[in-house]
Amino acid sequence: MRKEGIYWKKIAVVCLAVLCLAGCGKKDAAKPEETAAPETATTGAVDEESSNAGNTMIGNPWEDCSAPEMEQALGFVINVPKEAQDTRYSICSTENLGEADFTWQGQEICARMKPTPKFEDISGMYYDWATDRNGQVSYCDARIMSAEEDGVTYIVCNWYDAVPGMMYSLSTSGKNLDGFDIIGLAEQIFKPLQGDVDGDAETPDMKASDTDKQGAEERLKEKLEKELSDSDGPILGFACEDYDCDGSYEAFAFTGQVNEGGEEFADEYYGELWFVNDDGVSLIDDGEKYYLEICHVADFGTRKFLLQYEAYATARVTEIYTVRDGKPVEDGLSRVGDMCEPDGNEFTITLSAYDVSYDKEMDTYLGHSWKPYYFRFEGDEFIEDVGVAIGRAEAESLCPKGMFDEIEAQGNTVDSIMLRENGILTVNYSHTDDAGNVDFKNANYNTEKKEYIDAWGTGEKTLSGSDFGGIYSLGIFGP
Repeated sequence: MRKEGIYWKKIAVVCLAVLCLAGCGKKDAAKPEETAAPETATTGAVDEESSNAGNTMIGNPWEDCSAPEMEQALGFVINVPKEAQDTRYSICSTENLGEADFTWQGQEICARMKPTPKFEDISGMYYDWATDRNGQVSYCDARIMSAEEDGVTYIVCNWYDAVPGMMYSLSTSGKNLDGFDIIGLAEQIFKPLQGDVDGDAETPDMKASDTDKQGAEERLKEKLEKELSDSDGPILGFACEDYDCDGSYEAFAFTGQVNEGGEEFADEYYGELWFVNDDGVSLIDDGEKYYLEICHVADFGTRKFLLQYEAYATARVTEIYTVRDGKPVEDGLSRVGDMCEPDGNEFTITLSAYDVSYDKEMDTYLGHSWKPYYFRFEGDEFIEDVGVAIGRAEAESLCPKGMFDEIEAQGNTVDSIMLRENGILTVNYSHTDDAGNVDFKNANYNTEKKEYIDAWGTGEKTLSGSDFGGIYSLGIFGP
């Protein structure tokens, strides 16, 4: 339930001293219908002349104003987005508090500013917050809170610029606010009063860690070092990023030892994976595994992922982590195969398998294949370009003329045909000898670019050059 603040519209009988202290909470940004305050309010201060009336009328300290009038009265004016509509300014001169109410993308917004020597909540909203987390608006410390009551969501973002000593607040409410980017709106509104700020500058009241990525990395690394023991080994990798793009930096770190491979072999890393944020340090994985690459970051714009390339027999698999709700999360595609470097929002995961041939006498599959499967990052999740089985006639209308004739002319049998969402046409085919042994191959043709895929980077974009070996499935998880 909401913890009600003291608003002018709801004041009944309170003492004058309390009224003067709390009167500037008159506007509840979460409820636009309550933003208009009455001209007067009653108090319990009774003198001899008014004892018959039982109360005394006190004026409302909030005054409507224009932007220039706010700047003249308070020395600052609240910046609003260019897309803002129906902007209304007001000031509470007794508290040096300024407010701008406006509509942005159909949403009612309340913005406030107040000079203050320290971080404080000036939003005028008081709830039992369901979420309450730290963040950043530009280089400033921020606090983002949200609550839900009777189907309505309330969101507040407070941030503090220590250089001029200015407190800022944004608040809104409504239904269906999932995905509302209050940090992004705060970034639009925030305009440092001191002008452009050098990211390397520090003041006694500003933590260096909050000015830029480098400062955050130093702070989080120091936090980790305090938790490590000698047995954990040195920090071999440290990837500090804003993984969930919420304005706060987090870090994944790898500690342990490195076995140098020299000129002929790759280095191997052996140790533990950690997660560090402002809330603390946690050990994610102390598994006894070797890694070929550690602490690599894949950036998809709206979300970043940590990639750990684990040595696995004669292949490698990629561990994939990100941050959700302030906690490290291992993705469902983790350890499935080898994730390549993304190209924009697209990437492949190479699946290692022993399926190049079948030995009838041994009754087993042999031969190592590495086949890429195609993915994209969309809507905050990974989506595979899954294949759909199609017939030969449809495939012949998409592929080069004579492709199937070329396959069968070599004594091969077409086993299956599939077309993926990204336009990749795959044909699985095989050759069986007199002893019943089978060799499995595949042809891969890009129907959008009108060319065969160069499977091994040799420059050979031909039918045989598009063969990754083995048997392709419709998707990486089958069938």
